[in-house]
Amino acid sequence: MNLAPRKRHILYESSRDIRDIAEPLETYLGIKEFTYEKIYNNNFKIKLTNQPEWLSYFYENDFHLFGDDTIDALSSTVNLTSNLKIMNNDRSIFDPCRDLFGIGEGVLLIDFFDTYRELYWFTSDHIDKRVMFCEKYINLLKVFIKSFKEKASKIIKRAEGDKILRPAENIYVPISYENALENSEDFLKAMSLKKYTFQKGGATLSLTRRELECAVGLMKGKTAKEIAATLAISKRTIEKHIENIKWKTETSSKGDLMRLLWEFDVNIYLT
Repeated sequence: MNLAPRKRHILYESSRDIRDIAEPLETYLGIKEFTYEKIYNNNFKIKLTNQPEWLSYFYENDFHLFGDDTIDALSSTVNLTSNLKIMNNDRSIFDPCRDLFGIGEGVLLIDFFDTYRELYWFTSDHIDKRVMFCEKYINLLKVFIKSFKEKASKIIKRAEGDKILRPAENIYVPISYENALENSEDFLKAMSLKKYTFQKGGATLSLTRRELECAVGLMKGKTAKEIAATLAISKRTIEKHIENIKWKTETSSKGDLMRLLWEFDVNIYLT
């Protein structure tokens, strides 16, 4: 366990794999930097990134020792990095982040659990604040998070064995983000999974890719015939997929099915 990760730490050694996983973020959404953190209640953390050069500079210059009491105080799941105030309003972290590595401000998504929090930083060298909190854009990031958690599961497990100790005062990790909603369809295709899992309380809903496409079509108000035309398959096949979804959700009416799909947050795949 380390305060500042050594050069052969998994934070750096896994960066090429993380870069490959995060590649669609830059290709379709213009997001240059992605960093994942899992912060435990005992003040240890794991961290993975697609930009190891920036984080190497970050630790070499002791920026990790800067206290930032806003991180632990955050209660919202969606946050703008520009709203995070560094202790004493010190901008020395933001300046090299922007000037040397072309990373500006961005968005931070947080998932809260009983014994830890998971932080997802999305940043870029261009920014359009008008769309930072755009629901459609945030949903695309949530789709990426699902894909990342599956594709990087082995890396995350390895990182669990080499945790980083946070300073006594909370750590601040500066980052940023961008937007390109016109590429959302291509981005979702790049995030394709064999199985799509959604959770609501203690319940789990697992859908195949075709079932998800049918569910999304229904949530857009399309009929089975219209979904079939979009996917270029038969109406009967679509109806079979819809029946499977109803069986999995234990619903019989379209209204109940729609309600459960929204409750399971399947709507994050709406474009």
